[in-house]
Amino acid sequence: MRKTFSKFLATAAAVSMLASVAVVANAEGVEECGFEYKEAETGIVITKVDADPEITTYNVPSEITVGGITKNVVGIDDYAFAGLDNLTVINVPASIRLENIGNVAFMTKKSLEAFVVSELGTEPTEEEVLIYIATELEYHGKTSGWTAEELAEVKAKTEAKAELAGVTSDMDMVTALVTMLQNQDDMNLGTATEDKLGVWETTLTYANVDVVAEEGSDAAKYLEGMVALKELSGIRGDANDDGKLTVSDAAFIARTLAKREGDKLTAYADYNLDGKKNVSDAASIARMLAGSFQK
Repeated sequence: MRKTFSKFLATAAAVSMLASVAVVANAEGVEECGFEYKEAETGIVITKVDADPEITTYNVPSEITVGGITKNVVGIDDYAFAGLDNLTVINVPASIRLENIGNVAFMTKKSLEAFVVSELGTEPTEEEVLIYIATELEYHGKTSGWTAEELAEVKAKTEAKAELAGVTSDMDMVTALVTMLQNQDDMNLGTATEDKLGVWETTLTYANVDVVAEEGSDAAKYLEGMVALKELSGIRGDANDDGKLTVSDAAFIARTLAKREGDKLTAYADYNLDGKKNVSDAASIARMLAGSFQK
């Protein structure tokens, strides 16, 4: 269950999945590891890091050579580090651009598991998981009060998508949910579902890993925004604080700025995580809701 909102960072350029290698530091020293990437208009966006799961530190390269041409690494996609279970430090170069950083670019499996456990506990029942999914997706336009038949529908649809995401019958509920969240691109989700999951993903926070970036860099601005949102514990973009991300939030930001009261906007209004609360945030929300958002 991931994609769109998380994928709002994808650039307009056609995507081609490729592979390369980078240098990674771990507890014992330095080793080569592979990663998959896509080409954007301005450079390379890392989509998945393929490394020894035992490494504890990853240094994101600032450039790689493709076909004899050196290109800048300008972005990191969602869940790029999901397979590195023991990762504790990610060093990010200044070449990374804000518009190419995924919503959950530095989310590891442990971080996601920690979030799911905080939401559902370590051993949630099947009904608890189904109600959680139905709530986050506003199934049938509701946030509570589903019938047994409706929850059965949620179960059937979830099981079908889970199989596409690689969930096996022997997985516990938490592991299954985490696996699905990390493999949303494989589940053939509809646009409406992707968008709702994207809103849900704005509530995710990093845990068990320190992301290090140069002061003043785009990555540092991104992290500062994440810290501010973690302190507020709400939905990014929910400027009018009604618990939802809708076009009303874009309008609220625009109206507040028109009144020259921008200082009254909370950190939630900084939708594009550039450290500012301005018309760019309103425009970004509007574009996303229109289905063509790029941060």
